[in-house]
Amino acid sequence: MSFSSDGRLFASKSGDESVRVWRHADWETLTVLREKCDVEANGGAGLSFNPVEPQLVTLGDNSSVLRMWNVDVDSLISLRPIEELVRYTSAKIVIVGESNVGKSCLAMRLAEDRYPEDHEHGTTHGMRFWPMEAEELHPAAKPPEVQRRDVVLWDFGGQDEYQLVHQMFLHNTTLALMLIDPTRGRAAMDKARDRNQRLEKHLGKAENNSSAVKLQVGAKVDETRKKKLIAKTSIDELCEDCGFAGFLDLSARAGRNTKKLRKLISDALDRDQMAKTSRPELFQHIRDDVEARRKKKQIVLTLDAFKKAIKKSAAKLYEEAAVNAVSDQLATQGTIVRTKLTGGDEALVL
Repeated sequence: MSFSSDGRLFASKSGDESVRVWRHADWETLTVLREKCDVEANGGAGLSFNPVEPQLVTLGDNSSVLRMWNVDVDSLISLRPIEELVRYTSAKIVIVGESNVGKSCLAMRLAEDRYPEDHEHGTTHGMRFWPMEAEELHPAAKPPEVQRRDVVLWDFGGQDEYQLVHQMFLHNTTLALMLIDPTRGRAAMDKARDRNQRLEKHLGKAENNSSAVKLQVGAKVDETRKKKLIAKTSIDELCEDCGFAGFLDLSARAGRNTKKLRKLISDALDRDQMAKTSRPELFQHIRDDVEARRKKKQIVLTLDAFKKAIKKSAAKLYEEAAVNAVSDQLATQGTIVRTKLTGGDEALVL
């Protein structure tokens, strides 16, 4: 990679026999030069901007030819990108807590702004996904035009028998909502501490080394008299001991304080940490590949094997960072699971 003398452009060379010139301000591709070159043999080098003049020098034809390109910087800067990059931003929000504490009711209130009908009530077995656009959660979460921002609510069943399975799906969590019945006093606090300990053990760090934000939610506070039963001092101690960013009591049935929760979630989402970039065609190609493997009953493959397969089937689109970003996106949406094998290799569960 090399930057122009004024810093407005930079150029890169890749194994698909291309030299790309990018606009530094927004990282959009402005033009592509075709040139044969063994990138690996050159250690990824093979191009350089003149430090004074608007010129770009490239090494081509298997390192046997030097080419000098005169660059009209002003004209290039004014061009529209040759391919539109969509910056996908995904937030994975997990909802955890005891069985029957109201997790699914809250998820439906957040995702569809309604309370479940009688026939929709029931215990969640395993988990349930609630995908939504960020602006549906809160207007302040709406992304710029060049971004697509998704929010996926993961409603985890609270039964103990599911805990071992759930730990596989906590990777790359952006935000965790832990629900408790705050009117049950010490019993609820003790269970929350125990569940938080298990949660912390498996949350870990996201790929960008950021940590998940945790919010404590007091559920089923449907009446004013119930609110009076909440011991604020105990709640404050719980939040401090367990590292919760805040506490909010609410009623999913009545909708009380759910707007406040939407705002808290929106404010807690670190959009810069969440941002990932990918071209739509690569995203679709990877999704199609995953679906094809599922039809063949393939369940698990290593991430390295997956990358090699994508590179072979989509050489012109392939970028390792983009494949990582797309696989993270699909994992956030619950389409696949990224995990580690006992030997330490990363693997995908389809």
